[in-house]
Amino acid sequence: MAASPARPEKKKKSGEKSATPKKQERQKPFKTKDKECFGQAVEEIVVANDFDFEKNLALFDKKAVFEEMESSGVVTGVRKGFRESNIKPDESVLQQQVATSRKIIVPEDQKGREYSTEIGITVPAISPELRMRLIQTSEQMGLTAEQRIEAAGLCAWQMTVQLLGGPQRFTRSNAHQTPSVVVMAGPHIQGLQGICTARHLANRNVQVTLFIPRKTQDLIPQLALYMHTGGALAASVRDLPRQPVDLVIDALAGHNQKKEVMEQTLNAVEWANQNMAPILSLDPCLQTSSLGLEVKWSLALGLPLANTPKSGRLYLGDIGIPKGVFSAVDINYISPFGDKFVIPLET
Repeated sequence: MAASPARPEKKKKSGEKSATPKKQERQKPFKTKDKECFGQAVEEIVVANDFDFEKNLALFDKKAVFEEMESSGVVTGVRKGFRESNIKPDESVLQQQVATSRKIIVPEDQKGREYSTEIGITVPAISPELRMRLIQTSEQMGLTAEQRIEAAGLCAWQMTVQLLGGPQRFTRSNAHQTPSVVVMAGPHIQGLQGICTARHLANRNVQVTLFIPRKTQDLIPQLALYMHTGGALAASVRDLPRQPVDLVIDALAGHNQKKEVMEQTLNAVEWANQNMAPILSLDPCLQTSSLGLEVKWSLALGLPLANTPKSGRLYLGDIGIPKGVFSAVDINYISPFGDKFVIPLET
């Protein structure tokens, strides 16, 4: 029996949909939703001609609109080049004026010039006589000279770290930029504070050279501790660095310094001024100014000392004198330090 011939495929007319009946059934609900949303099926929407932007822009009278805005006060002046300040998380957006606060009151006959902290606390200077009473009373109440020396050394070390560029200067990545410091210390308690500062710096890999023009028995305990750090010791100006250093710390003059001892330091003063390094004066006094050092910063301890010529910018260090000691010498005292050990003072 011969096979029946294959039926020719029926050609689809132009525009005829090729969807199967089942597929068409599935599309019906979507068309219904289109009508509900748009009011007509999507296929029935006639797309209008392209929008003529130029024609519609010509209808907009910008000059008339801007004149109306300016006359109504809507537009405000804008300062060119204005840059908003970055507000830290612990700062207030509202600016507050610093109010002067007297938390430290000194007897009038023992008071010198007044300074102010960054937050407006008044810090008066005290006379040398009142300072001596303060120190003697603190020792009677248990604050030893060794404790004061250690506290002074830590304050000077903390300030020096900031002057040398901050903590990042002491990281391993900056080992090739190790700071160099010369500490000049005389034979007195101010010199002991300088030696203590030199020890703390040397312990943190600072290249320290300690210059002592004359050794005395009182210097031996602090000097022995310093020598264990491996820091350099200079007894003569010839032993001081010839190249410029990062900082010079001056503790040459003492509050009870003898004149003949001061004359032995003149060569060191000349070296310091010629080295061109910035100078930090530690616990300055009247004798400090007579040396002729070109001081950039000064660090007073406890309270500033009256009748001391201004030597650079003044800072104040906390050496741990209790409030009761101040009260015992007729000073009403509330600490101005907050969470810091060293604070700047303004005149």
